[in-house]
Order: sequence, then C-alpha cells, then structure tokens
Amino acid sequence: AQHDVVLHLYGKSDPRPGRKMAHVTCLGSTLTQALGRARTVADILGLDVGDGLA
Repeated sequence: AQHDVVLHLYGKSDPRPGRKMAHVTCLGSTLTQALGRARTVADILGLDVGDGLA
C-alpha cells in the first residue's frame, strides 16, 4: 500500500487499446512529494512513463 495514493477504477468491462480503464491520484504536501509517489506507482506497475512525469 502507498500512502496518499488512490486507484480509481471505472468499472468498464471491455478493455480496448487506448481506452482509459482507471487512473491513479497521488497526493503530497509538495509537488515533488506527489511526483515521487507517482513515479513509485509507475515503477510498481511496470510502466515506462519516460518524461511523462515532470
């Protein structure tokens, strides 16, 4: 479990390429803290976000 991280599932039953099925909200007391949490979540999920996170 990650502190101040919330997964929002949309409940869609038919995944398709490009279809958004969920999103993750990462909170922090600073932008740096929130981005750090987002990077941690991306790593856990095996996502390559490249420069997608400032």
